[in-house]
Amino acid sequence: MKKTKILSLLTMVTLLSAASCKSNDSSTSSSLTPSSSIPSSTQPSTSSEEKKSDDVAILYTNDVHCNIVSSGDSNIGYAQVAGKKKELLQKYNNVALVDAGDHLQGGTYGSITRGQAIVEIMNTAGYDVATIGNHEFDYGMDMFFQNAANAEYQYVSSNFMKGDENYFKPYYIKKFGEKKVAFVGVTTPDTYTSSTPAYFKKDGYSGYYYNFSEGVDREHPESFYAAVQDGIDLAKSQGKADYVILLAHLGTDNVNSPYQSTDLIANVSGVSAVLDGHSHTMIEKQIVKDKDQKDVVLSSTKTALNYVGFLTIDGKGNIDTKLLAPEDLTATDPETKDLIDTIKAQSNEYLSTVIGNTNKPLTINHYDGDTNTGVRRVRKGETNLGNLIADSYEDIIKTYADSHGFDKFFGVVNGGSVRKNVSGQITIGDIIDVSPFANKLCIYKTKGSVIKTMLEYSASKFTTGQAVDFSNKNDEFGGFLQPSSNLHFSINLNNDPALTKDEQGNYTGYDKSRSPRVQNIEINGSAIENDVDYYFASSNYTIDSGGDGYFMFKMKGKVPAGEENIEDVTPSELTDTIDNQVSIDFISKLCATPQGISTLPSRYDNYTGEGRITFINPSQGN
Repeated sequence: MKKTKILSLLTMVTLLSAASCKSNDSSTSSSLTPSSSIPSSTQPSTSSEEKKSDDVAILYTNDVHCNIVSSGDSNIGYAQVAGKKKELLQKYNNVALVDAGDHLQGGTYGSITRGQAIVEIMNTAGYDVATIGNHEFDYGMDMFFQNAANAEYQYVSSNFMKGDENYFKPYYIKKFGEKKVAFVGVTTPDTYTSSTPAYFKKDGYSGYYYNFSEGVDREHPESFYAAVQDGIDLAKSQGKADYVILLAHLGTDNVNSPYQSTDLIANVSGVSAVLDGHSHTMIEKQIVKDKDQKDVVLSSTKTALNYVGFLTIDGKGNIDTKLLAPEDLTATDPETKDLIDTIKAQSNEYLSTVIGNTNKPLTINHYDGDTNTGVRRVRKGETNLGNLIADSYEDIIKTYADSHGFDKFFGVVNGGSVRKNVSGQITIGDIIDVSPFANKLCIYKTKGSVIKTMLEYSASKFTTGQAVDFSNKNDEFGGFLQPSSNLHFSINLNNDPALTKDEQGNYTGYDKSRSPRVQNIEINGSAIENDVDYYFASSNYTIDSGGDGYFMFKMKGKVPAGEENIEDVTPSELTDTIDNQVSIDFISKLCATPQGISTLPSRYDNYTGEGRITFINPSQGN
């Protein structure tokens, strides 16, 4: 085991834990054992005289999101992935392990080490190559570059650019006997808004310094396709590749168009297979026609190691893919398991600290009675957990308001930053899982007119003339804002968003000539006024960085006087305050009693929140 790196990771966990306090299942097997569920054609040899296959065997993962351990039937752990690779090496001469992005972020062990623990686990598990998912950038550009430098596997991306040049190599060649396989990386241009847009800018440079070859707009994706085609062509001309496999973090959802993996395949040639991520889709094997009407194999493994993909190239060049379920990966690599166990043990004492209790589940989902439907209500309606997190933001601004003599303030959190249900005992680890991105919490002052624009954009994704259906995923929007107790408003579903658009269809401002969708806005019990200053707390992701497309706080000098973000009044003592720590402190305060840890107030018992948001449905009229 790599003791030096493990110790450095654990030191960082300890320091982060101390800093937070200061600022107010893996398998039990300890050896590699063969899986009885592997098809007979891939069973490890039981005879030293049996010849290994020269077929190429590639294991692939995507959207692991820091789910590092197995939890039985529902998902696989990295120790089992590493075990499967070693198992295959007993049968095949040619084996690789690859990833299609979003591995560094999305869970506690990634968050508290800013991705470093995940890199070390992937190093130990034996990954060969990975592409960049949008969430690889969530700890900031410098941190991602540091993580990439520490990786013993190769990062590839044909379309992630520094200025006009590829930041990483567009492809990685792995030689399997006489065959050469190129892995070409592709990263979604939607990374700008699904990560933090400001990270990709640079002082003194117009536009995005780091870009994804996205072209002028979504109506003209030709430069994106061309960048990937260049990577494919280079892999063949320079790398002399016999086969090209795209490691793509693009997804297959319609919202990803024109950057879907299927869009890309239809606009390039020379690709043998695409291993995709981003949309968390389960695709065992799909045949898609490329630009020249040739067959391309498309596959994706869902998310969180629910499955691991297995691609083979036989001696005739035939490509096949299948998805391996948890029961297909029973072998455990002891070195990877030991590393994970060490990281967990050092982290869990801090993460398991109980800070409160709750009578009812705190949820991001919609409930039908007491039944969790699994639909993410927090992205299109109020929930009790959304209330709680927003209230923690409001609480921290209250101290600031009291000392500065104002009473018009509130807090908001985007629904995409509230990510996990909590029930029963509430631990520090639970709240880090709820808010895993470790965004900075800041206080802002702006005019009422700007807040109107912000809320109008928050409600812009609903379909006009249709009541919100909380039983399905339609209208989900990660940028939907959850309000604190001081903010109340209604959403009129009869009205289109009162927002102006540019020629590309992007929202640009508030349209005063139309009846607004968001109405009856009250802040601390009083109706909002356009020219009055208000203060609110939110994360730097949404406000400073324009996350989820929030455009109105980056418009200084481009809108009429009085409608811009007048002043950022973030006090210095909050500059490095992390959002999840604010929530941890708030819950601790609510539940602290002389007798010990108590239960959250009953105001958080209702799954659908306190009624801070009301909907005016089409049948109700205006």
